[in-house]
Amino acid sequence: MAEVSNVPIAYLDSSVLIAFLYEKQEHPARFEQVRRLVSAIRERILIGLVSFYVLPELYGHVQANQPENEINLVFRLSLVELFGIPLTIVPFLNREDLNRLRQQFVIADSDDVRHVASALFNKCDAIITFDHDFQQVANLIPAHTPAEFLATLTKKNNVEE
Repeated sequence: MAEVSNVPIAYLDSSVLIAFLYEKQEHPARFEQVRRLVSAIRERILIGLVSFYVLPELYGHVQANQPENEINLVFRLSLVELFGIPLTIVPFLNREDLNRLRQQFVIADSDDVRHVASALFNKCDAIITFDHDFQQVANLIPAHTPAEFLATLTKKNNVEE
């Protein structure tokens, strides 16, 4: 793992995963941003990290947008597609770590607390999201859209060359 120590680790928020898995037709620009991000993950330009906290949010999205008799199938197929990406998957934080980390910041959406804590616990370099609420914790960890984050990688690589 020492050889990839300079590869940035990006925490992928559920808004990014929802855009990739379900919004290709409704939000093609968002989908394209995430498709490029996923390509960078596949090329090992960055490490994409996803926590178990995204799973209930993905399920909730499917549940809200699919007929009841298709929810299970659509969700399972989504997981197959998602886990076909070489992501780093991390479990829920234990209660002590979550409580310790959540004392370091305030964010309006209580669901986002777990994502921020997980990103901090796993020493991520940034949170990749379409949710503007994450800007409230930018003093601890930068939050970028996929396009913004890819632009930071391009700038960094141009400076190093």
